[in-house]
Amino acid sequence: MKFFLIILILLNFLTTAPKANEVNVFSSRHYSSDIQLYEKFTSISGIKVNVVSGNDAALQKRIIEEGSDSKADLYITADAGRLGLFDQKGMFQNSISPKIKSIVPKSLRSDNWTGIAKRARIIFYSKDRI
Repeated sequence: MKFFLIILILLNFLTTAPKANEVNVFSSRHYSSDIQLYEKFTSISGIKVNVVSGNDAALQKRIIEEGSDSKADLYITADAGRLGLFDQKGMFQNSISPKIKSIVPKSLRSDNWTGIAKRARIIFYSKDRI
């Protein structure tokens, strides 16, 4: 599912942006599986994916400072809290396609961003101490 969503998001970007031979992804994620997804996207579309990696704070600062001159076409983060704050600053544009809206539950997206992964949080406790 994650593979499909990232490919769909990249393809969605391409249908809403001017034709290009490459796309710039700013990502604070550090998973080797992401690189494999970008390579798969390139093999399917012929469009090169340039990845700019860094921590969230540095990437967000760069995007804000560059403003409309930012090279970021897509911003990917693993931190939902930072994503929400960045969205509140008005740094995203509404570009969610009807296809994404039909696939991704409303609880995992807004008009400005789409979740691509979920994590389970497990709480352990001792019944004898609580």
